[in-house]
Parts: sequence; C-alpha cells; structure tokens
Amino acid sequence: MSVFHRLMAVADASIDRVNAEAFAFAPMREVVNGRPAADPTRQPGILMAVFDAPAERMTLGANGGADRVTSGPTISVRASLLTDVRRFDRFTRVRDGKVFEVTAPGPDGIGRIVARVVEIAL
Repeated sequence: MSVFHRLMAVADASIDRVNAEAFAFAPMREVVNGRPAADPTRQPGILMAVFDAPAERMTLGANGGADRVTSGPTISVRASLLTDVRRFDRFTRVRDGKVFEVTAPGPDGIGRIVARVVEIAL
C-alpha cells in the first residue's frame, strides 16, 4: 500500500468518525413497467455512511431563466464497506426513518462510493 493510500484510509476514517450516521441498506432490482423489488442476490445490512444535502441554489442563466447549481443530496460510503450500489437501491436513515432511493451511483476515485439520491415516501 502506497503512502497516498494509507493517508486516504486515515482521511476516510476521520470523515466517517465525524460525519457518518447509520443507514439501513436495502438492495433493489429494477422491474420493467413496475416498482423496484428487493434483490435477493445482494446482502442488505446496516452501515455507516455520510449524508450530504446541500442547499439548492439557483442563479440567473444567460437566457434569462434560472439555472440549478447544486446536484442534490448524496450518500457516500467507503468502498470497502459496500462495493455494489445500483440504481433503485434504498438507504433508510436510522435516526429518522427517511428513505432515499439511488438515482446515480458511482465511485469518487478515492475509495468511496457516492450515490445521488432522492427522498421517497413509502
């Protein structure tokens, strides 16, 4: 392991220690012309992840219309804890029961999986 990777591991641990909260992960699969269903091929569980919900900011665009600046809420988890995050997977925040559905997952390039999410009502 390189010095960079060791330092990133220390940074990840610090990020999680300060910002992470408990989420219940529920893997889901896409159902054509239907609602997503539980995916029995992947393991659900409780994990620590970082939730980020930046305030939405609008700016005046060149054409006189409003341009959205923020990307919306994200959930970030260490790739070593959860390697397979897919569209439609759900994260339930343990402390308040809010449910978030993944719309666009992907690696951040430094050892974390970042998923754009939307809050859903069940």
